[in-house]
Amino acid sequence: MLDSEDLGAGVQRVTRRLLAEMLFSPPERCRIEPVRLVQGRYHHARRFLARFLGVPAALLGPDDAVQPRAHDRLLGLDFCRGRATELRSALEALRAAGTEASLVVHDVLPLSDPQWFPDEVVRDYESWLAVLSACGDRALCVSSDTAMRLRDALAERGLAEPACGLAVFPLGADMPPAPDAEVLPAGSQAARVLTVGTLEPRKGHAQALAAFELLWSRGCDVEWIIAGREGWRVARLAEALRSHPEAGRRLRWVEGPDDRVLASLYRRCDLLLAPSQGEGFGLPIVEAGKLNLDLLVRDIPVFREVAGDAATYFEGSSAEAIADAISAWLDRRAEANTGARHWATWAQSAEALKSIVAASRRPDSGSARNGMETA
Repeated sequence: MLDSEDLGAGVQRVTRRLLAEMLFSPPERCRIEPVRLVQGRYHHARRFLARFLGVPAALLGPDDAVQPRAHDRLLGLDFCRGRATELRSALEALRAAGTEASLVVHDVLPLSDPQWFPDEVVRDYESWLAVLSACGDRALCVSSDTAMRLRDALAERGLAEPACGLAVFPLGADMPPAPDAEVLPAGSQAARVLTVGTLEPRKGHAQALAAFELLWSRGCDVEWIIAGREGWRVARLAEALRSHPEAGRRLRWVEGPDDRVLASLYRRCDLLLAPSQGEGFGLPIVEAGKLNLDLLVRDIPVFREVAGDAATYFEGSSAEAIADAISAWLDRRAEANTGARHWATWAQSAEALKSIVAASRRPDSGSARNGMETA
């Protein structure tokens, strides 16, 4: 999917970072070949790889069809959620050749919380889940919370778990090295609070906006910076942000930031606010934590798993819930308010994936499919 569409959202950013680590540090005696779906069959994605590496396309050869072999492994980093029929055909061809397929599961939110998503997204995910169950050898989950939700979703639908079970691996926190970007004006004495993520109903931006309006009415010297593109079902909120009296002053919306811009925002802000009501992982939390921002996040299980004692948590859906938590942070911001936390690197994330996929072996018989590994 990254070959045809890169929205710069969390899934695409994870895919790019893991692909880069795999390419530059492949498993021993293995060659990494990016692939793409073409009419129900996997083809090499060498034109994409040339763009990715910044080399001439002719240097890497044509995008011809993959000829799978028994000892090959497919690592599905991207979702392909909207192409379940093609994915099923491609995976069935791999299985017939003896190739094993491990698919990354970034979240199960369209099934666990369908109210946050358009109907077509929920339908597409249902179709993709059936393909994972029937044709996937292993589900690679980005958090234990996602693995638990995946297991529940499969059981509720009477679908079997993948033949080699479920595994959990960490995501990396380090940003790619890049020149700094002048994204915020210098000289501000206000505390800067950053929220990262696509604007969607579940992300909590509307509650956060009401909270900052309350803070500003109280006279708090604080700025709110939003980093992320406009998503679905937020047209009214997006217009409210763009036309807000504080837009361009104490409210700044950086739409569609790349990794360079995002890293610069992390370095120029003081607090990460993560008000999302549901995530598969929470990539901005680990990225901000790695760069020593204070963390204020909603108290949901996956954030507890990802941030542990390194974050401060808030509860509630009112403007006051966030405003009071930020006010408390402002009162104590000179103090150390976060616990120690080890943030994994993308190299460690890729090593965990390589270990899991290399050890994968399809059962010879219809054994129980209820194992879970944690890398």
